[in-house]
Amino acid sequence: MKATAALIPAYLLLAGLITHLGCSGGGSPVIPASDFATLTIRSTETVASPPDYSYDPKVTVSPVDDSVFCCYVRKVGEKPEVFWRHGQPGTLSVEEAITDVDDIRSFNPALMAGPEGEVYFAWQNRIPPAKDDKEIFVRTWSNGAWSAVTQLTITDIYTGWDPDIAIYPDGRPVVCWFDHMFGIKHEILCSVGDGNGAWSSFNRLTNDDHWQYYPRMDIDSNGMLHLVYFDTRWIPDEKYDLDHLRDGTNVEIYYRNWDGTTPGPETRITNTQFRSLYPHVAVDSVDDPHIIWVDETEMGYYRLYHRSVSGGMAGPVTSVSAAGRRADQSDICVLGDRILIVYPEFDDPVGPAYGDSSLYVREILRDGRMGDPVALATSGANMHPWTAADPGRNSIWVTWTEYIGDDESLVTGESRIRLSRIEID
Repeated sequence: MKATAALIPAYLLLAGLITHLGCSGGGSPVIPASDFATLTIRSTETVASPPDYSYDPKVTVSPVDDSVFCCYVRKVGEKPEVFWRHGQPGTLSVEEAITDVDDIRSFNPALMAGPEGEVYFAWQNRIPPAKDDKEIFVRTWSNGAWSAVTQLTITDIYTGWDPDIAIYPDGRPVVCWFDHMFGIKHEILCSVGDGNGAWSSFNRLTNDDHWQYYPRMDIDSNGMLHLVYFDTRWIPDEKYDLDHLRDGTNVEIYYRNWDGTTPGPETRITNTQFRSLYPHVAVDSVDDPHIIWVDETEMGYYRLYHRSVSGGMAGPVTSVSAAGRRADQSDICVLGDRILIVYPEFDDPVGPAYGDSSLYVREILRDGRMGDPVALATSGANMHPWTAADPGRNSIWVTWTEYIGDDESLVTGESRIRLSRIEID
């Protein structure tokens, strides 16, 4: 059966759910253990409203004053720019553009708050006049003012794509992305900031002679960087068959770490003949990474899975989303010793990309047991969530796109950007 999930159109654009369900394993009922947290939705607000199509939202929280920062992409005329709102919940600031409104495409934002309340922002920008040249830029917001813009990538005929940000325990920021500057392949690179505006030259996190992209990372308490990405080495003509994400290809998820000097060995996370896409990673309280991804099952739709890595060894695979309901791009977050996963489920597993989907949050324990999912949204097409921990409120924040248009490719239509706080008790 051919998959018609929202994943592929959304990736091309962006790269660019109190209901109880039995979602574990084959869909049998879940009886949570007594040590699961209670998840309570404390607030939900709209950050951006129709008639515009706003998408690709991200959220972070200041550890200094608990301010919430939410950014997202929206077209100005025919070109996308990145906007944000920030402040205390319910009283966010007015919308502001944080990329130059200059008729040049800006997209794929990432942001992360540092220990002193500064916010590091990265994005992908087209470089004129070469229409295919896209590079990675960063800037810092501190005490109400923006720093100058720094370009992390080399201006060339190739492309830097899809940045992600993490913060070292000492407060230094790191930005990773995938780059096409090494011939017919992608490699994942990163640059480390000193926290005062200077950034290192790029470091290679992969050097495996394959197409490796969509990097996501987290950093543990000892300063080890944990990286996940997907890889196309199992596609027979990997280097010249460039439509890697089409139906029938075999894309797999890999993990490795980086100590700041030398990348560690690869650990293969997935091993199916189907597409495994959109890995996300979060490190728990004992510095083990937890990885989620979606895999195109033999039934012809995507399902969300979880796997942790400890001591270089990958643990068992646990299904997060329900059998018979399509999952999509999801996120994972750690708050203290709690591991939370936020994910969408589409009512029709092979329906249109804009079909009805609910957004859920559920806890997973280190041993793989999962609590009941709690519904954040059940009306419309709720997709592409992003999460941030808020220790000050003992909560996590979730932002997502509520799409209300009917464009199969998700490039036009109307949407809302929504923001919820879930308290963890």
